[in-house]
Amino acid sequence: MNVNSRAIAAISYDRSDSVLLIRFNRGAIYQYDNISSDFFDEFRHASSLGAECTARQALEFNSREPGGTFFNQFIKDRYTYQLL
Repeated sequence: MNVNSRAIAAISYDRSDSVLLIRFNRGAIYQYDNISSDFFDEFRHASSLGAECTARQALEFNSREPGGTFFNQFIKDRYTYQLL
């Protein structure tokens, strides 16, 4: 699905394999493994994929700190990934 973000062009999720695909605006596509469906739903329902995370989200996902983008706080460097 296409998204409204400065960095991310589209996202896709395969529930059977728990795989998240992210296509960035510069064209690169990354696959992130072991993403739960609940986590994907939280990600796609963020007011913006680049929105700052809330204190509640930071606590819920045992994050470093509130602030920063949802992607940077909860996905980047936290899941196994590969460039497709």
